[in-house]
Amino acid sequence: MNRKIINLILTAVLVISLVTGSLFIHNFLPTYKNNITAHEDSDYRKFRYTNATDELNIYPWNEYDEDLCNNMQNPELIDTGYTFCDLLLNYISELFPEFIPGDIDEFSHDLYVDRIYSMYYLRDYTYTDIDGRACNVNAAFNYDTLEYLKCSYEDNKSISREEINTASEKIMNSIQYIDEWYYSIDGSTSFTPSKLYDDESEIYDENKVHEELEHVINPSDTNPINRFFSKFLPTLGYSIGYDPYVRHENIWVYLIDYSAIYYDHYFIISFNTFTDLPINYTLHIFYDPILDRVIGYSAQQE
Repeated sequence: MNRKIINLILTAVLVISLVTGSLFIHNFLPTYKNNITAHEDSDYRKFRYTNATDELNIYPWNEYDEDLCNNMQNPELIDTGYTFCDLLLNYISELFPEFIPGDIDEFSHDLYVDRIYSMYYLRDYTYTDIDGRACNVNAAFNYDTLEYLKCSYEDNKSISREEINTASEKIMNSIQYIDEWYYSIDGSTSFTPSKLYDDESEIYDENKVHEELEHVINPSDTNPINRFFSKFLPTLGYSIGYDPYVRHENIWVYLIDYSAIYYDHYFIISFNTFTDLPINYTLHIFYDPILDRVIGYSAQQE
């Protein structure tokens, strides 16, 4: 057979094979589109999503063991003279007044607490607030120190991914340039900015730092984290019972690092901090983007 004819036949076979292969090759190769879910980049630093079906055992619930519990009705806390309900209501009214129970007697009468040694746990306790909304509260006292408190409405609604992104940008940007929070015995709380830059050139502006060295926090502060610290730091400074006594005259909380996740309708913002107190705390703060306010915290002593 003529060599030219053979070359033409071979070329035609090769072309047909390449075209056919390109049409069917995806059936033999793994498909990666939309399957890379182990890590999802966020537009905002130090923020990630967590499924609400995942169980997050933030302190002190990571130490909770139902088999070791003694179930008690509104117990008196060790060496305080106050019942669990007394101190819990004081903290709620001081930190989160929007969640105050409507019927105090009913709140205390139905309150049962799990005790493990010196730790008292209140888990998923439901009640009605002064506006008639159904609320849920979780709390844990270690002796007379409230180390965990979270209040929320039971009719919380889910928000879209876009709304979560917007809220995460807002909350993360509100704290990224804060260096410390400070409480004074005179009752004032303030925060100190860290590096302040010129908005356009991002060049460190020393004069601007000196002009804005300290900001006193007031109730109208638009930063929900600042508003929370303005109430939380005084609870570290004095007993929140009926007869307050000074524990610490001045308290500094220094912000070293932070991160956040969105979990079950709220953000959990984790702070790597240290204080000038004899005891330091690892802080997790719970922020509700719908209410635009902090609804709880976990403060683990180190």
